[in-house]
Parts: sequence; C-alpha cells; structure tokens
Amino acid sequence: MDLAMSPQSPLWRRGFDRLERMIGEPLEVVAHSDAFFEGIARARRTQEALEGLAEGLSRRSLHLFGVPSRSEIRHLREQLAHVERQLRAISKQLEAQASQPPTTARERSGASEQAERPSARQPHQSDGSSAPRATPREPASPPPTRSEG
Repeated sequence: MDLAMSPQSPLWRRGFDRLERMIGEPLEVVAHSDAFFEGIARARRTQEALEGLAEGLSRRSLHLFGVPSRSEIRHLREQLAHVERQLRAISKQLEAQASQPPTTARERSGASEQAERPSARQPHQSDGSSAPRATPREPASPPPTRSEG
C-alpha cells in the first residue's frame, strides 16, 4: 500500500493524489502520442516566425530613430573582438622583438643612415689645412660692350 494513500496521510494529500491520477494518466497518453509532438513542432515554428516578425518591426522602428538593433550591436561586438585578438597578437610579436638584442637589420639601417648623411666637417685640404674648400665658381662673363651707332 502506498504511504501517500494510507489512512495516516492528511486528507489534502489523499485528495491531491486521487485528482492527479484522474488527470495524469490521460495526459501521459497524450504526451506520448505523435500528434502531441507534431503540435509542439508546429507551435515552435509559429513562435520563431512571430519572433522574426517582431524583430524586423523593432529593427525598422529603431532605425527610424537612428538606434542600432540588437543584431547590429552583436555584429559590431564580434568585429571588435576580432580586432582585439589581432591587436593582442601584434602586441605579443612586438614584445618578443623588443626583448631580443638589436638585429643586424637595425644595425645595417643605422649604418646606412650614417653613410647617407653628409659629414658636418669638410674634408681636409691636400695641403693639410682644415680650412673650408672653396667651391668653384662659374667664370665671370665679360662686361657688356656698348655699341656706338
């Protein structure tokens, strides 16, 4: 004998169990039927369609006021996360390069800059003096002649 149906159980409990058996057994039969599962699938499709309509309506309404929709914000968040991942990767690469000693490429670029840069001092004259060299001038043109006439 079930403890819930024993004479020691409270009256409300015995009434509840009796009602549950009357309703529960037919509900179990319905819940295990093919028609029930088809009805659940149809209800889910209807719910998705209504949600799509509501989202489209709300998106258009928000756009009237210049406010982005939830899907647009989600898309922007995904783009931002992608950019942040790229930035982290670049930062790691730069930190790894900064922790290494100067590379030969840096040394070469420094040497090439010095080679391309003119010296601040002029080279010494062949006579050994450090006086600046005279730059050659173009020959002076003869003075204009007056033609008498």
